[in-house]
Amino acid sequence: MSRLLTIQLGAGEVIENDYDLRVDLRDLPGVNLVSDAADLQGIEKGAATVIKASHLIEHFTEQEQMLVLAEWKRVLAPNGILLIWTPDRAWFEKSFKEGIIDRNEYEITLGVGGRARYPYPRCAHLCVWDEARARRTLDKAQFDVLNCRTENGGSLFVMARSI
Repeated sequence: MSRLLTIQLGAGEVIENDYDLRVDLRDLPGVNLVSDAADLQGIEKGAATVIKASHLIEHFTEQEQMLVLAEWKRVLAPNGILLIWTPDRAWFEKSFKEGIIDRNEYEITLGVGGRARYPYPRCAHLCVWDEARARRTLDKAQFDVLNCRTENGGSLFVMARSI
């Protein structure tokens, strides 16, 4: 390996060209590795300094999340950085109670029902984090949470370091 990589997982249609490797389950323009984010066998151990997973972790069950995080940790170099954006369960629950979002958006986002059509595999939300769950899950997966905050629009941002 000549140099360490930066990786965008679950790139989808939002390609960020500042990442060396853009991974998605679907063969889309700009994706340079078609792979399930849960199985990155095509990437060697310790190959990445940064992994970005935006609105991806919630598409796995709680049990799958531990396996996925172990795979991402395998790909990260020691002290590598994991960047995660995911819906913030607490923000969506509060926004629904206050009438800011409707029942359908609430149920689809939190994976508890709603009317949605899923056009491709791994599209449904299966386990959505709030800050406490994010910290607990990442700690269990041997990541050190450096930053965890809710951003505008209800996204939970988490920055963690592989330990």
